[in-house]
Amino acid sequence: MLHYRFSCKNPDQYLLEVELTFESTQTETIIQIPYWRPGRYEAGNFPRLFRNFRAYADGKLTNFEKSSSHTWKVTSNPGSQCLLTYELYSADLSAGNTYFDNELLLINPVNSSVYPRCMEGDTCQIELHLPKGWRFASSFQLVEQRDDTVIFAAGNIQELLDTPILGAPDLQTLRYQSKGIPFEIHFTGAKFPEREKLLADFSAFTEFQIASFGHFPVDQYHFLFIFTPHRYHHGVEHDRSTVIVLGPASDLNKREIYDELLGVSSHELYHTWNVKALRPKDWFPYNFTGESPSRLGYVAEGITTYMGDWMLWKSGVLSDSWWLAELSIHLQKHYDNHGRYNLSLADASIDTWIDGYTRTGTPHRRVSIYSEGALLALVMDAWIMQASARAESLTTFMRKFFNTYHSSGYNESQFWKALNDTATMPWDKLRTDVVDGTGMLDSYVQEALNYFGLEIKEEPSKNILEATWGIRVQLDGEKCLVLAVLPGSPAENAGIWFHNQIILIDGKSPSAFFGESPDKIPAFAEVQFKSGFRMRNAVVKTIANYALGNITVRLKDENDGASFEEWKGISKRETNKMA
Repeated sequence: MLHYRFSCKNPDQYLLEVELTFESTQTETIIQIPYWRPGRYEAGNFPRLFRNFRAYADGKLTNFEKSSSHTWKVTSNPGSQCLLTYELYSADLSAGNTYFDNELLLINPVNSSVYPRCMEGDTCQIELHLPKGWRFASSFQLVEQRDDTVIFAAGNIQELLDTPILGAPDLQTLRYQSKGIPFEIHFTGAKFPEREKLLADFSAFTEFQIASFGHFPVDQYHFLFIFTPHRYHHGVEHDRSTVIVLGPASDLNKREIYDELLGVSSHELYHTWNVKALRPKDWFPYNFTGESPSRLGYVAEGITTYMGDWMLWKSGVLSDSWWLAELSIHLQKHYDNHGRYNLSLADASIDTWIDGYTRTGTPHRRVSIYSEGALLALVMDAWIMQASARAESLTTFMRKFFNTYHSSGYNESQFWKALNDTATMPWDKLRTDVVDGTGMLDSYVQEALNYFGLEIKEEPSKNILEATWGIRVQLDGEKCLVLAVLPGSPAENAGIWFHNQIILIDGKSPSAFFGESPDKIPAFAEVQFKSGFRMRNAVVKTIANYALGNITVRLKDENDGASFEEWKGISKRETNKMA
């Protein structure tokens, strides 16, 4: 058995004390901290958070050394009782990190727990020492609770690393059941103003998702919410739980933030099937010793993004207008990103390991496996429904695909063969054009929307710089930072580019300039801006309505929404039939 001990002794400095005890089986044991965490397909670099790593054998300090970026080599005799100790700096709050302060504890074992490589199949015991009076929540098996000590059990390292723990003095819990499965909603940082509505909405989309697959892959599920006072949005899926960080907490009673809460919750719950139980072979099982790239990110995240929202709409939790607004958001991101001409969707799935998830990388280099993948899923949904005379959809496909491959994992060829077996449509061309090719998604999406009785409408941007210069900026006081530049735009022709800082427009600061004339800009404007380490001057020629405007998806006038309503109604009956 591997015995872990977490002690919360130094919240002011964000330090957790961690110990691991095990019996050595060899003279040199490789100790691993995972290279990455599931749901974040990039190197984690977790060792940067470790301090004062030490190794003991039979009570005495033993030889140990760093053997790679994510491993240590520990020397001991077989049969020795080994003890590893270290401090974990836990100051960065996100749904995937480990965090600790005076009011909150979030343990993600995948970035806080080392393990011996030779003992991945051993059972684990987790001993957690909480501050006095704190409560906790986790999907771990609870073994014992006494005073402020809690002991959990895990069957092996894979389960250990995929099971977070949430603790706080104000932790609250709501409960509901769906199809006999217990669900718990744990939250800290705020109180839900309408608990009955929350439980009704969660019950509705949960029941609809279970009905669409026919069963739930695990025996329980926990939503672990952390509500922050500032703007935040992040969720991470786990085998029997999800961690979601959302804010601002003061706006939970507002429609926009509440809908956002439902959206991320439905997305993460759908991951219980798609990614946690049904995975590409590249992640079956998870390999924590190094990179685990996959070309199937557009299935893992794209289909989940589409279906998570789809489930909220079809279950009646959220409205038609909300669903159309979500489709509009994905299309806006698609058209705004000229990386769609430069990197394929499959290659972008691989390149998360290179680019990570930052928004400040090489301009127009890549596409999003989330938004682009969701639009591809829309096309798949339309094609399956069209070929089956609306008898089947992407929902029924995912159910059949899950039942075939959840116990073994799947590769890219098997995924596309399954689509071919489901519906007689030109899937090979779709794969060549959209997944392996670049710049070809637009026409497919427009055809799919047309099939559903929808159309794309564009309105001029209300932002004057976007509309006339083809530029998006962030104005913060006197600082005006360029976030995006449209290729071929007046701004690009003047030499303005990503991450430049605009200093003056016609001799005035940006804030003063737009304060005087927020809705218009002269035909020619003299601009002083900082590019790299140099100050530059340029003249920008204004072109009215040059740039892409605001994209909206709406019902087509000519068919009076008949196709849209049929899509909505038949899909509901389809799911009821499966249930």
